[in-house]
Amino acid sequence: MSPTVLDIVLAGLNVERGLREALIGDLMEESAELAAAHGVRSANRWLRWQVMRSVRVMAYGALRAGGARLLVGVLTAAVAALALVMGVIGVSAAAFGEWLAPETIRRFGVLVLALDLAYGVAGGYLAARFGRSAPLASALAFGVLAVAASVVSTAEIEHRWYPLALQLLLVPATLGGGWVRARHLAHRLDSSGA
Repeated sequence: MSPTVLDIVLAGLNVERGLREALIGDLMEESAELAAAHGVRSANRWLRWQVMRSVRVMAYGALRAGGARLLVGVLTAAVAALALVMGVIGVSAAAFGEWLAPETIRRFGVLVLALDLAYGVAGGYLAARFGRSAPLASALAFGVLAVAASVVSTAEIEHRWYPLALQLLLVPATLGGGWVRARHLAHRLDSSGA
């Protein structure tokens, strides 16, 4: 795992630059020592584990510090992004319904799934952009809300693989959109010196 990945994760959690640099420096130093003693694989495994543990602790700390205000901000960003994405999905579904026969749409189920996942990526990006106080948490909240909406909207689809695939892949897709936003945020914060 590279320092850049750690920087993006920490920027996505809205950790200030000085603390990000200190955490990344400490983790990379310990990782280098482990790599020398036990090998690169072992060091990378340890580093991933530390990041996973740290994300949970930092998210909890941010929630405690931000309290209800942070939670409301995350949920508001997720709901706003969901409303926009659902509007675009409704318009595109109506357009595809006019242009294509239902049998044609069913035959191209994989392409429809890819389009729905692209909407998920865009929604995750929007939620992260709207949720300035916790971009990755906003993208995750959007993903959870989008899965709940997909459970309702795909209940009558005859191909059972489609709803299952959409529900399994939607949260990672939305986090991918949030990741893109967090990466932009990390680069912008680093270039501005904040």
